[in-house]
Amino acid sequence: MNENFFAETAVAEQKPVVAKERRRPGRVNYTQPALIELLRPPLSVASVEQAADDTADGLAPARGIALGIILAVPLWFALGVAVWLVLRWLS
Repeated sequence: MNENFFAETAVAEQKPVVAKERRRPGRVNYTQPALIELLRPPLSVASVEQAADDTADGLAPARGIALGIILAVPLWFALGVAVWLVLRWLS
């Protein structure tokens, strides 16, 4: 028997895959340009210029995270000390 017989038979028996329609039944096939403008407003000139601005500070997000940590650590420490003191007072 031919060695490729089983491989050829398996390939021949496969059914073609038909893509299932994923769109909502009854959906209209055309789009209205007025609705596209309402739902997807064009980019403003200011946002394009801001995106193209190379002088923007790249470390601003890191500074915000550092500020959050600097403010959060003492607050959590104070809360922990307060809970510890209350538990110590109750016992």
